[in-house]
Amino acid sequence: RLTENRAPRLHHVNGSTTSRLPACAAQQSCPSSIAIIGAGFAGLSAARALQLRAARHGQALRVSVFEQASALDVPRVIGDLCLPSGAALLTALGLADEWHKLRLLSSQADSYVAQQQLLLVLARSLQPGSLRFSCAVDRLDETADGRIACKLARTGGEAGPFDLVLIANGLLSQLVAPSHGTYSRSVAVIGDARWARDRWWDLGMTRVFYGANTALHDGVAIAECMLNQQHKAES
Repeated sequence: RLTENRAPRLHHVNGSTTSRLPACAAQQSCPSSIAIIGAGFAGLSAARALQLRAARHGQALRVSVFEQASALDVPRVIGDLCLPSGAALLTALGLADEWHKLRLLSSQADSYVAQQQLLLVLARSLQPGSLRFSCAVDRLDETADGRIACKLARTGGEAGPFDLVLIANGLLSQLVAPSHGTYSRSVAVIGDARWARDRWWDLGMTRVFYGANTALHDGVAIAECMLNQQHKAES
């Protein structure tokens, strides 16, 4: 059980903010393909949670994480961060042992872990082939059937289409909307990208202290929401 008091609000790019899943996921209950833009704490935790959920329930699910960097083993973040819900969140991700190992590496008080090591733990927990490096997504296009294609900036190529897209590429997310000006409800924003859209005026100490915790919670919670949606569909 998560220690957060409530599930995150999933902010959709078309301007509405709702606690419901994107309509595409709600209608299908079990989307077969999901793209995640950004391999930070939110993106990686979402990918891990979704893959874990699919494996436990015998579902076929393709999760692709697009990351503009060429690798994650080159330190991008330094120092320790505070994760008040870290033990519960990593346990929900099937990584309880890894949490205890991360805690041993930190000299600070309870709930502090090394940022870079946590990032690598999450990345290494994913199924092989899930992470796609050097893939910067600069546009999302909606197809005729309501799915979403990812346009790749550096190659000019295209990936997808996907049933569901999660934007998790941080505070400076600048994905360009399709030609008609809005995304369908098969796109949601999580982690720092959601924080920036919901709380653009508050990027100070609150975000510094709790941003990573919120990002991990978003990733875990969206998979939990999808599982609840499936149970409703089956009942």
